Amino acid sequence: MRLATICRIRDEQDILPLFLAHSKALFDLILVVEHRSVDLSRQMLELFQKSDGFFLYSLGTFSNHSTAVTQLLIKEAFAKGADFVFLPDADEFFDVQSRKDLESLIQDHENEILEFKWKNTIISGLTEERNNPNPESILHVPTKPARLGKVVLSRKMFLDNPNYIPCTGNHWILDENENTIPARMVGEILHIPFRSRNQFAAKILRSSLDKLSQRGMPTVAGWHYFRPLEAFAQSGISDEELLYITAYYAEGWCGHTLSTEELFGPAFQKRSFKSIALDLNVYELINSCLAQNNKLPLERLLAHYVIQFKTEIPNCSRLEIQGEHILPSKASSVPLTEEGFTEWMFSENARLLKENRALIQHNVHVQKGVSELQQYISRLEGERSILQEMVDGSEEKHREIKKNFGEEYKRTINELRAEIDERGAVLDKKRAEVAELRALVDKLKNQSLPFTLH
Repeated sequence: MRLATICRIRDEQDILPLFLAHSKALFDLILVVEHRSVDLSRQMLELFQKSDGFFLYSLGTFSNHSTAVTQLLIKEAFAKGADFVFLPDADEFFDVQSRKDLESLIQDHENEILEFKWKNTIISGLTEERNNPNPESILHVPTKPARLGKVVLSRKMFLDNPNYIPCTGNHWILDENENTIPARMVGEILHIPFRSRNQFAAKILRSSLDKLSQRGMPTVAGWHYFRPLEAFAQSGISDEELLYITAYYAEGWCGHTLSTEELFGPAFQKRSFKSIALDLNVYELINSCLAQNNKLPLERLLAHYVIQFKTEIPNCSRLEIQGEHILPSKASSVPLTEEGFTEWMFSENARLLKENRALIQHNVHVQKGVSELQQYISRLEGERSILQEMVDGSEEKHREIKKNFGEEYKRTINELRAEIDERGAVLDKKRAEVAELRALVDKLKNQSLPFTLH
């Protein structure tokens, strides 16, 4: 069984050494999209690039284009031989102690969409300005899982259902009609969305800008970023509020708090990263980057997000893998940026105007053809009337002969019947032709242009 994981990384240097160590312990294929990081994330990934089964891609757009990128890499992972594809973020750790444990959870479920539920975990040092998670860091793990989780897709489900797509966030799989496909819960994920105050501030601003950059994206899709950001701007976030936002991430927040004492109560378990699968050699290797420089100023990070902001249209342009880069498809007709989209709209309107004129001209020809068909039908109707009169005359002649002649009748009647059968066959043929032509005329009459020219 070959297992693959797909992940997008942007400025995750604090948690990345642990995430890569966890991924290496569990997966044969690791496909990572690095998305314009300013911190040491890129250097860490390049250091890890020497590992077998690791594939690094760069996404140069401002928006993360979550669904399009995930679809691309799901196809890439299965093309590289994966039997199951997992879709975690860098702050998500599968609650298993070994690869064998993970396999036991998913085996015999290749005909289903699988799900690992979140356990929104609070890490020690969360309320500090800076924090460097390590294998010894204390984790306060809730005893009950959250409502959301992450899905897992098998090769069989992928091949049998090519129209299935992951939703934004990879919480569900949708069919071509955007209906949610039921998923079987098979395990849990330790989800650590926030690790320090600086990382919290950077993430909610970056994620809010990402949602705003996606033209047509409903604001409600990023409420769990916008609401804390608004509170952060107005009055700040207290330690107790930050603890609550983390423990109930994406579950709803209206100023609620969670005390430090509650973390040691029955609702949480005290654990560490050593309780899950880790390749400690990988951790030591990647963590060595932090010894070089781990003090990226927060203001530089935030300034970078703002200065690079631009509106894009994720649902219009297609992306494709070009070597180690994920870029807009060369065949895509719609630009990513708002300015390019406006220019494209003018050219598209001109093209549609030209097509409209051509359709009007075509409609004139169609109307002329309809008139000619109507004339032909009128002629056929006249012939049909003549044939009917001939049949009626033959029947009248038959009755007259029967009345006025004796033995001669039997001989003459056979001749008349043959004549009637012959004319009846001609009539039936003409009737069928008339019916076909009437159907064609009705179809042409019902045709209409898709739009009108003003």
